Amino acid sequence: MKSMNFSWNWSSPLRNSIWLPLLGYVNKKAKLYPELDTMTVEKGMVPQIAGKIAEKLWADVSLIDGYLAENNRLTEGEKDLLRSWKRAKTDNFIYERQLREGAVFINQAREVYIVKGTSLSFNVMLGGRPLPLALTATLLPFRDAVITDGIIGLMDISYGENMKRGFREIYNDAVKGNRLIRQL
Repeated sequence: MKSMNFSWNWSSPLRNSIWLPLLGYVNKKAKLYPELDTMTVEKGMVPQIAGKIAEKLWADVSLIDGYLAENNRLTEGEKDLLRSWKRAKTDNFIYERQLREGAVFINQAREVYIVKGTSLSFNVMLGGRPLPLALTATLLPFRDAVITDGIIGLMDISYGENMKRGFREIYNDAVKGNRLIRQL
């Protein structure tokens, strides 16, 4: 059983100027929650609702094009950032360790991502739970880094020493082979 944790792990100006309006647009177009006229933190964003709307967005990233076509108040930098989000990657990951430069996320294809929390480390965001953790996340390009959309689904799974050692080996092999993914 997966339980959802919700945290905005990036700066408020970006969250309020780009992410929440995009979720509001997707919600309106998909008619998921008609009672929501806009997505704002002040109105008490419900994690499950934000998660459902984000799922719709990541399942159909062409919604970003529609949002850009209808929204002329965005700067060129914001438009470029939104276009880059069409490369989003939603997957199940193992959060293996926290480095100074970001969290180590490993997917089933043994790809190793360095994921930054732009205002909080994932260790703080996820309550300091012991690692490794199984989670579902959507990775996004952000400047020269990888971040998440802020919606993290935690899976209630614990790992024995052999599995933990296997995750460490995947990470160490990626380091040795210069295969850490720092950009999407």
